[in-house]
Amino acid sequence: MGHHAGATRQKSWTGRCLVSVLCLFLVSHVSVEDALPGYLTTFAVESDLRLSRVQGAKLTTVYLAAYAAMRLLAVLAAARYIRTKSTSVSRVFFTPIRSFLYRLSPLSMMFFNLVASLASTGILALYAQSSAELLFACVAVAGFGVASIYATVVVWAEQHVEVTGRIMSAFAVATTIGTKVIRLI
Repeated sequence: MGHHAGATRQKSWTGRCLVSVLCLFLVSHVSVEDALPGYLTTFAVESDLRLSRVQGAKLTTVYLAAYAAMRLLAVLAAARYIRTKSTSVSRVFFTPIRSFLYRLSPLSMMFFNLVASLASTGILALYAQSSAELLFACVAVAGFGVASIYATVVVWAEQHVEVTGRIMSAFAVATTIGTKVIRLI
């Protein structure tokens, strides 16, 4: 009986550590996710590219459109089911998506998100002022990359710990802190 209690304490401690690390990750992720669209227009206008305000607004729109599109795909991936009418258009369009989404695991989705986010922001950090086309492309990839990280973290955490109301509250507080932290910097 003593061994079982020790194993339970160890599992509880490991779960708390995992949730704490995920909360710190969410703070940093949401800081970037929340701040990026607010700075895009200013960057586009003030950078060496000297884009117009309209082009800066379009840059922000590209980010938000990519973000929204990936959120939609993430919802479909999480649901693992796409309801479609039996039309030739839906079969042609949704069958490949359904096939792709069924193969994704939360870990592979998180990996995709992080690679897309880090690669695009790394390229932006080095070359954002060299080409408007590169700027637009990397901003779109960044939008795709950050869109489903929160949901993927929750689904992935659920595979490793029992996600209770208390844990979801911790994730919610972490994301709220993330939106405020970036404003302090």
